[in-house]
Amino acid sequence: MTYDEKVNNKSRRQKFYAKAFVGFFALMLFFTVISRAADSAAVAKVYTEKAKRGKLSYETLCEGRVEPWEKLYMTSDEGFRIQEIKVEPGQTVVSDEPLIILDKKEIEEKLFTAETELKLMELKKQNLDLNTYDLSDDKSVEKARTVLERARQDMELNKEINGGMELEADKRAVEDALLNLKTAVEEKEKADMNINTAKEKNEIDKKSAELEIQLKNKEINFLRELVDKGCIISAVKGGTIDEIFVKTGEKTSGGNVISLIAEDSEYYFKAETDKEKTKYIKPGDSAEITLEGDKIPIKNAEIKWVKFSSENETAEITVKIPEDAKVYNGMSASIKHVSITAEYERIIPVSAVRSSTGGDYVLAVKEVNTVMGNENAAYRVNIEVLDEDGKNAAVAGLSDEDIIVSSNKPIEESDRVRVKLK
Repeated sequence: MTYDEKVNNKSRRQKFYAKAFVGFFALMLFFTVISRAADSAAVAKVYTEKAKRGKLSYETLCEGRVEPWEKLYMTSDEGFRIQEIKVEPGQTVVSDEPLIILDKKEIEEKLFTAETELKLMELKKQNLDLNTYDLSDDKSVEKARTVLERARQDMELNKEINGGMELEADKRAVEDALLNLKTAVEEKEKADMNINTAKEKNEIDKKSAELEIQLKNKEINFLRELVDKGCIISAVKGGTIDEIFVKTGEKTSGGNVISLIAEDSEYYFKAETDKEKTKYIKPGDSAEITLEGDKIPIKNAEIKWVKFSSENETAEITVKIPEDAKVYNGMSASIKHVSITAEYERIIPVSAVRSSTGGDYVLAVKEVNTVMGNENAAYRVNIEVLDEDGKNAAVAGLSDEDIIVSSNKPIEESDRVRVKLK
């Protein structure tokens, strides 16, 4: 092999070794990049925050409807036939406007019957007034007492005649006289008791008759007044007819026949919701009401009361609607109530709170030394949740830790993490 050939071979080998060296490092770089990319994909990316002072905000939204503050009810006694109903729900009426016409002929017959029954009651009362009750006389008792006294005298006289010896006949005569006196006294007491009982019963019957007469007079006055009005049930006030509880041709059952919403009635919003949602709502609070068809809510509406039901764990919220609002009965609406708590020392997002059998905790981030160098890892911090509003939670047990509030994949205690900036 010539010198030139040797030089060329050496040069080729040097170029080969150089290319191999470069390829090795290129391959090492390639695998390093792949490894870093795989490690980056495996490590969870997290966002962190520090706990801070703050307040919780409770927002409650409820759907409901508008109702009048008060309804007026027209009533009727039992047993009147409805001849005509002159109004219908939603109709506007004025004060004293006829609403229902009752059967006049039937009412006049009831009035005649009631007046006749009143006369009979008054006669019965007069008859009771005529009754007299005297206690029985004492003749039987006095007579028995006289017989006893004579028997005792005869017994004493015979004792003197017979040298102080009592005769059996005298003894029996005295005993019989005593028995007769006792019987007479008992019969008088019994008779007096019966008389007193009869007298008391008569007084009770008289009082009962007087009450019956009063009630009958009240019924008659009502019927006469009804007849004088033409047997018409009228509106007690101007307003809007709400409900009609009777039908033409049927008889009244006693009670309400028509309800009316007074023209000057105030309105309120009423809704039913879960009891838990109302724990921060109390009477006197302000709320926003959004009426059906309106985009701009009514602000500063006053919550009048919150009523709880023990049966189904619900609560009824009632909110007064301002007088100038254009509303009607049954109108759909919604309210929004916001309650701000006192300030807490530590507030964190609810998303940061975790739970286990050992209690509530959060995962914080700290720097740890590994074979790969310094890295970030998650560690557990036990906490106590004091309160929460759905977005944030007030907690105890934290100081200045960087709390994990979200991540791109599930993480556990001791997992490596990569902190991202928002």
